[in-house]
Amino acid sequence: ISYNGIPRRWNEDQLTSLLGGTSLLRQVRADQRDLRSDYDAISASWNAGNDQNTSTSTTPLPSSQQFDDMFAAVSSRGFAGLGSDDGTIDAMVPLLDLLDHRRGAGCKKDVRYRRTRTSIVPSKQDNGTHEAVSAVVVGVVADRDLPAGSVVHDTYGAKGNAQLLSRYGFCIDSNVEPDGSSNDVVEFVAKEGSPAVELRAGPKAYTYGGFVRALEVFLDDGDGGKGHDGCGGDSGGATSSDEPDDMMAFLNQCDEEDAGGFDMLYGNGMDDKESDDGDGDGGDDGDDNDDGGSAEAIKAECTALGRLSTALGRARDRYSLKGKDLQEGLDKKDFSPQYCAAVLVQSERRTLQLFQLAADKIRRRLQGEREEGGSSSSSSSSN
Repeated sequence: ISYNGIPRRWNEDQLTSLLGGTSLLRQVRADQRDLRSDYDAISASWNAGNDQNTSTSTTPLPSSQQFDDMFAAVSSRGFAGLGSDDGTIDAMVPLLDLLDHRRGAGCKKDVRYRRTRTSIVPSKQDNGTHEAVSAVVVGVVADRDLPAGSVVHDTYGAKGNAQLLSRYGFCIDSNVEPDGSSNDVVEFVAKEGSPAVELRAGPKAYTYGGFVRALEVFLDDGDGGKGHDGCGGDSGGATSSDEPDDMMAFLNQCDEEDAGGFDMLYGNGMDDKESDDGDGDGGDDGDDNDDGGSAEAIKAECTALGRLSTALGRARDRYSLKGKDLQEGLDKKDFSPQYCAAVLVQSERRTLQLFQLAADKIRRRLQGEREEGGSSSSSSSSN
């Protein structure tokens, strides 16, 4: 068995050219450091123990490559809770680890399994009597008729492609749950120094929280984001409590207007389309004749939404795998590093584009309300 499909086993050129721009690249480098640190600690302890051992026969320390192989085997083939009756110990289960992963909308696993105690073939004791022997087994039962020779599938759980690739060395296309939510999560850093925000595509229950947290990074600026990312903006004095009703209304309307909701993310023709207003100009145009503080709050929200759109667009452009190289990777369909990286990158770029389109659409709607409110105010004062 080879574990070379796991990214921490890739060479440096593969890592930078295929995973550049992904949060997985940071995780892979951390995994490499942690594994080296663990091996060095074990090596030091091992050598110290052997120095105190006067015996001439000592077991040699496994090489770092062998240690990496053993770690990969346990992390990719261990089963949670199958090692004890109370489910607190994991176990390696031969043959069961041959089951392939299946997950996503319209996909079902083929089998189910559970740990049980049973009696096996009696063994003859010295006194001539036969006595049943209790044993622990893992029983596997098919959920449906399986044709002879077919690949048997289980599910490894609702894991994103970054998890699947880092632990098992593969990715799956259209990694979407039956409710339309993607299992892939993008760790989006809105601006330098801000904490990463997890963005996940799907119905509003999955998108709303991440969208609000990303927007708050710019709303929490004292000047509504002025001066960041090379774009200006006016102070509106808005706080994070000013925006949820507007965005919830938008997301609700998305569900009403589009029967698929955010499923447009996986539609044809979206991959190469840029958001129609992603220049992040901050939304500062429009009538400044407002009705008290609400117009100023809307103005600040438009500014923040523009900043967010710009940051999302720049995040999409940071991937090293794009354009022709991305498409060539997707065409391979061979679970090579190129294909797996392309599947991951395409999913993350689509998610970022979805949130960018949402930011632009909300901003345009708020600008329209602001301009309409300004016109009403002008009309009232002229009367």
